[in-house]
Amino acid sequence: MADSENGSGLLQLAKEEAARCNRCGYCQAVCPTYLVTGVETNVARGRNNLVRAAGEQQTGLTKTWQSTVFECLLCGACTTTCFPAVRTAEVMALARAAVRETKGQPALQRFVFRELLPDRKKMDKMVKLARLGKRSGVSGLVQALRIVGWYGRNVAEAERILTSVPDRFLRERLDEVELTPEDRPADVAYFTGCAMNYALPDVGLSTLRVLTNAGLKVVAPDNNCCGLPAYAYGDLHAAKQLAKRNIEVLEGTRARWITSDCASCTSFLSDYPKLFLDEPEWRERAERLKSRIRDATQILAEIAPKRAQTEGLEVTYHDPCHLAHHLGEREAPREVLKNLKGAEYVELP
Repeated sequence: MADSENGSGLLQLAKEEAARCNRCGYCQAVCPTYLVTGVETNVARGRNNLVRAAGEQQTGLTKTWQSTVFECLLCGACTTTCFPAVRTAEVMALARAAVRETKGQPALQRFVFRELLPDRKKMDKMVKLARLGKRSGVSGLVQALRIVGWYGRNVAEAERILTSVPDRFLRERLDEVELTPEDRPADVAYFTGCAMNYALPDVGLSTLRVLTNAGLKVVAPDNNCCGLPAYAYGDLHAAKQLAKRNIEVLEGTRARWITSDCASCTSFLSDYPKLFLDEPEWRERAERLKSRIRDATQILAEIAPKRAQTEGLEVTYHDPCHLAHHLGEREAPREVLKNLKGAEYVELP
């Protein structure tokens, strides 16, 4: 995924993978956008066919073509059910990068990916401004800042979904947990994702408490955004810069494992080697890092810590797309829940 490649080159890479699709249609049963719309171009088979046609110059990168490519959720469910395991999420990411190379990138989006996400202090300030706008009822301020715009094109809808912004971010509350100093050996390096830091700090703190209560020494390195938002919107340059910074930071930790409680972060950290196909040194460093990356539930399942006693508790579990489809992990979370004393695990229908 070289920055120097033009849109045509990126499209050719996408076409090569899309051409592996045999159009069997098994993806129809699992594709979220197809299940909602019933439109053939909104399923992996149809999207891959469109990318292949564009790569063969049978069609152009029209607005309709772009809309179809950008509406894919990159969940990976299609690849799980695909006999040749066509990596449709990668095809769509490359196709989006081709659009950015040929059609340009919105200035606001470029600012978020290349100025805000790499600079946590700037990002903190902007989210706090968004919080002020949200609490004062000035929704227009939130929409103008478009801080939550990375999660979808419809900023107003994204703002509606984000009902509140916490008083304090997760990184501002790390003193509530007994962590190990970064310069000391540790068992786990906790990667603080944007969602946990800015939207769900209580979840992040709970994860840290579970890990430390299990007897693990945990450090919280000064990482930045994993880079998935930039990658998902086709900004490969920004994704690579964020990845390089994280590799440098995480290489400096003396922890056995690197973990996150955000499956999107964990899976994208594991995908770093794919970003550096044209940079052997960085690819090698990313591969070494990948060998240390685990989802938090994988660590808990492996060490089998003493379980808390519960009574009359019925629990279930919903598989995150990136954990189940991108990392192929389904058993570890269930094993952790099934081992809860006094709890009854029930599968979702």
